[in-house]
Amino acid sequence: MAKDVKKPLRTGWDDVILVCAKCERKLKGGFGPSGKKDLSKALSRALDDSGARIGVVETLCLDVCPRGGVTAILASRPGQFSVIPAETPIDDILADLGLDLSHTG
Repeated sequence: MAKDVKKPLRTGWDDVILVCAKCERKLKGGFGPSGKKDLSKALSRALDDSGARIGVVETLCLDVCPRGGVTAILASRPGQFSVIPAETPIDDILADLGLDLSHTG
């Protein structure tokens, strides 16, 4: 007999950015003001600071495996993966993902 499906959990997010944890591990930082943060941590900080309701989730390998970068995808745009080179400014990353945070915060 199948188990009952539990009620959905509310996140409070309007969208989600999926970041490849394997890419992050290989790169060992490279983002944020100091250039020492993982992409997911730098994005989370920027999104929190802006007041955006977008979550950042590290995921298993996305099978793109770029050299010197991290693969990310905005869940609402599943047809477009982004390969983000180390040291790319967060504002440029958000723009590449199709996010305009100028109206938030």
